[in-house]
Amino acid sequence: MTDDLNSSATVTLIRSNLREHRKIERLHGRNESSDAYRVGVVAIKDIISDLDSITEKDVTGLASRIKRKKGATEEDLNRLSHAFLLNIENIVTFSKITGALNVIVKELTGNDSTKRILACECLCNFSLGNDICCEKLTSAASSYLIMFLESTHQRLAVTAAWTISNILVTEQTKTVDTLLSQGLMHKLIGLIKLKSSNDELVAEGLKCIFILLSMHPKCLRSEDRETLPSTVVDLFNVSHKYGIQASYHALYTCDFEISEADCTNILGKCTTFLCNFVNSWSTMSSADNKLCVALVLRIIGNFTALRVDVINVIIGQFAVKGETLPKILSDILKIDSVYRNDIFWIGGNVFKADASCRDDIVSMLNI
Repeated sequence: MTDDLNSSATVTLIRSNLREHRKIERLHGRNESSDAYRVGVVAIKDIISDLDSITEKDVTGLASRIKRKKGATEEDLNRLSHAFLLNIENIVTFSKITGALNVIVKELTGNDSTKRILACECLCNFSLGNDICCEKLTSAASSYLIMFLESTHQRLAVTAAWTISNILVTEQTKTVDTLLSQGLMHKLIGLIKLKSSNDELVAEGLKCIFILLSMHPKCLRSEDRETLPSTVVDLFNVSHKYGIQASYHALYTCDFEISEADCTNILGKCTTFLCNFVNSWSTMSSADNKLCVALVLRIIGNFTALRVDVINVIIGQFAVKGETLPKILSDILKIDSVYRNDIFWIGGNVFKADASCRDDIVSMLNI
């Protein structure tokens, strides 16, 4: 079983895109109410414009001061958080001040709930730094970040998840090993299986799982791999960008070896998704949806290649929806020829299995 989605070149591209996307999110995605909250709690509304001109010299001064005082004020945390967003040089400069990062971690674990949130957001922006910065952050705060994934404070939990996903897209396997050794995969899967009401946290959890499976499969421990077969159905969440991607990579990692019941469930989700795509393709033409269609076809392709018996299951599931496998495949091919290889792969598997729709496959796909 081969897959060009797991090539080193593809992983590098994904890593680069995710990291740049996260930076843009942090720079521009903060809504007005969140910004107003930050300004309010640190009482600097009249000097907020000053935050966009913080220099490396200012960062050095801030780092030295909080280190000397062994604590950071709300204003200190807010200024550092903005400084880290401005450029990576500010992050690197701060990271070189021995002991300064530990002060922020101290505020992260303190009793002041406001400082705790500001410290977590500060570390999230710090995690946009280079691999060395992320390694230092992991060493100092990873156990707390993982713990906060279960926080009842939604903003704190989501920000912790953002920070972890930033760390995961670095090239440092040491940091990934550390996070996994502290039970990160178990915690993430727990979020998905428990169907947390924090929708943003679920989305970020799916992204973290996707990053782990697509970029760091060699770092997974045996206990991490053992949880995947029973998780693929829960991961297949069409409401979130990374749901289908995470499910596909989980299946790929466990060689598509899942229980018969889970296989039937995942194929049911796949056939539903393809029917929706064919019937509403004009509203599902985004790049993300197109990728998901390709992955769903590959899920079906792998199962039809590895388990001949599932072909009749797939045929039956389409029939319940008032569709047929050959027609759906033909319609998808008409929508976009980019799926040609995957569709012909499935068609070939059906043809070799001598399934009941073999003649229709031959006729509709001209094979």
